[in-house]
Amino acid sequence: TYVLADSRIYVYDRVNIVDVLHLHANQLIIGLCLVGDNLVSYDVDNIIKIYNVKKRVLKSTIKPLSLNTNTNSSKDTITRIIHPPTHVNKILIAYESGNLELWNVKNKAMIYRFKSHLQSHSQRHKKKNKNNHDTPQTSASSCVLVVVENAPEVDIVGLGFEDGTIM
Repeated sequence: TYVLADSRIYVYDRVNIVDVLHLHANQLIIGLCLVGDNLVSYDVDNIIKIYNVKKRVLKSTIKPLSLNTNTNSSKDTITRIIHPPTHVNKILIAYESGNLELWNVKNKAMIYRFKSHLQSHSQRHKKKNKNNHDTPQTSASSCVLVVVENAPEVDIVGLGFEDGTIM
């Protein structure tokens, strides 16, 4: 069992701590994802570490170059990484902006980038004002992607946004 606390990852065997991993040099770790024999962890600086749990070695480091296309900010924070169960050595990286990237962790290559759905999401939340003009009710910057989960159907994921919208 793997448990993260601040910048450390604790490895448990039942109730005993058998190892403590310091992979992110005192950076706050946001999450973990197990992909086969690899433990994928990611921190607040969007640095992804891939640790082989059988060999107990750090295999590689990935620093995705994702840009936030919805704002003027050049930083787009990773909110979640999941492993699509039918894809070998693949992870899906989700960003606050709604962008998604499919990566191969074995060769550290981005396979595909899915553009954010936030633009279309904010278009659906427009309301007519008294002059019959559209007035946005939510801006793309206030609608943040916070949850990504695998669906029971192959190659489908569910997206949950901060405002409660589910896609």
